[in-house]
Amino acid sequence: MRGYPLLNAKAVADLARGGFTWEMIAVKLETTPKMLETFRAAFDRGRVLFQADLHEEQMNALKTLKGNAKVQLATFLGKQHLGQSDKIDQTMRRTQKPDREKVRKAFDKTFDRTNKVKAKIVKLEAG
Repeated sequence: MRGYPLLNAKAVADLARGGFTWEMIAVKLETTPKMLETFRAAFDRGRVLFQADLHEEQMNALKTLKGNAKVQLATFLGKQHLGQSDKIDQTMRRTQKPDREKVRKAFDKTFDRTNKVKAKIVKLEAG
């Protein structure tokens, strides 16, 4: 392009591979985002290569890390690339029967407190 000597497909792809956004590339190449539209395919290719490079670096880092850092990076990668989340399953399995005596005592205690509160309310209303 005559007025934009820096603007070419290779430059756009290289900058996108470096992680630059569409707007950053326009500024860096001294043009407008609208003028860049001609190079959308080069930009998309560069972004895919950026993501592939980043993914490869993360996988290599995961192999060398130990302990909690490894767990954190593995969790992050799972969320980013495998659609995993921190959703907690609310279902519980009963592994043993509840202790009936403990349950009865807890109920009685709650029932007694409720009756005491009711008695206080009646007293206050009466008097």
